[in-house]
Amino acid sequence: MADVLLTVRGLEVSYLTADGPVRAVEGVSFDLRRGEVLGLVGESGSGKSTLVRGLLRVLEPPGAITGGDVHFDGIDLLAASEDALRALRWRRISIVPQAALNALNPVLTVGAQIVETLDAHGETSPTRARARAAEVLELVGIDPTHLRSYPHELSGGMRQRVALGLALACGADLVVMDEPTTALDVVVEHELLQRVAALQAQRGFAVLFITHDLLLLDALADRVGVLYSGRLVEIGPADVLARGGRHPYTRGLRAAIPPALGEDRVPVALDGSSPNLRSPPSGCRFHPRCAAADAACRVTETTRRELGPGHLVASHEEAP
Repeated sequence: MADVLLTVRGLEVSYLTADGPVRAVEGVSFDLRRGEVLGLVGESGSGKSTLVRGLLRVLEPPGAITGGDVHFDGIDLLAASEDALRALRWRRISIVPQAALNALNPVLTVGAQIVETLDAHGETSPTRARARAAEVLELVGIDPTHLRSYPHELSGGMRQRVALGLALACGADLVVMDEPTTALDVVVEHELLQRVAALQAQRGFAVLFITHDLLLLDALADRVGVLYSGRLVEIGPADVLARGGRHPYTRGLRAAIPPALGEDRVPVALDGSSPNLRSPPSGCRFHPRCAAADAACRVTETTRRELGPGHLVASHEEAP
């Protein structure tokens, strides 16, 4: 399809250990369209960050891509050379990390880091690079006087906005956001997400947003994918999953969310924890935690089936 920017098919990412490979991401497939916001959600250890690092080819040993295909705008990312990847990174694909304080260089000013990024990706005029650095800060709502500031002199929210500005500085078509609001309080988180939504609507870049917060995706995403134990167990329109979803794990995540003010329900925590990937359970990996599990769930692998337009689920249960 002409409007598909990123295609992931059967992606497998493993950690190579002395006892053999441990598959952290297994058989994940999805498309991301131009200008779309796709959210990926799951508990800690579900494989969200490993998936992103794998498809962007920034995995560190012992992590390795052990199967699948990833194409970005017709380019095979898994077969691309390091030079080809370098040409894509930041100019066409960029990332907003989870902890900007760790990602930003503590001994360089914010302005120097933006200028350095622009210089590394084609802006050869120092005067133009400095002017563009000021534009980048204004773009994310920061006064250009902070070009002279060091990262530790900025608040957490400002640092995350600097990281967002760096990701947008070269006009990327795809911006990957790996839990960028984890360290922020709810007010600052809301401000950052409003900024992201406004810039995305203005510039039309696609977003792959990684988080453990379903409520956040209700407000931000066009579509939502749910990861469990390295597998994509459900993916569909955000408004469909906002009504509860169809996979028992999706519904469990939703039920565990504390109720909003005035909402008449009691949160129900998911029993158990994610399985050990060295020895995952047979059949559906969620069955040890699922109240609806039956004999088939314990022995038979699940395959994804389509329940509606763009809505797929991997579950034996015929949910209402």
